[in-house]
Amino acid sequence: MNPYRQTLDQEVLSADPVQLVLMLLKGARQSVEQARRALHCGEVRERALAVSQAVERIAELCRSLDPERGGEIAVRLAALYDYMILRLNEANAEQTESPLAEVSGLLAPLIDAWSELHAEAAGAMPPASPEMAPMDCVA
Repeated sequence: MNPYRQTLDQEVLSADPVQLVLMLLKGARQSVEQARRALHCGEVRERALAVSQAVERIAELCRSLDPERGGEIAVRLAALYDYMILRLNEANAEQTESPLAEVSGLLAPLIDAWSELHAEAAGAMPPASPEMAPMDCVA
């Protein structure tokens, strides 16, 4: 088995709910940025795969919402997640970057908020989230 996969599996199994949400958010943003890079480089298959991964992660976040316990916040998050999925699908179909950039920008404050929540629970200050920009094409 792949050592990276084993480490990831262990992280998921040992994570608390806040960490799991944070992992999904960060993974979704990383996938969006990979899609931006692939779009810039003309890598159609890689772009489509990265968009699919981002959609899967955001859909999982949406499925984890509990409107009864989360109330209006859960309802609003569900609407935001649905919007992000719509924009990702538009980006993939139209092969345009602006929806990808928009979704990345929408994910950033969510990552910051969940990082802060996680840090408060752990009694530490959260690390600042780095700005993510599309990577250059590797020749």
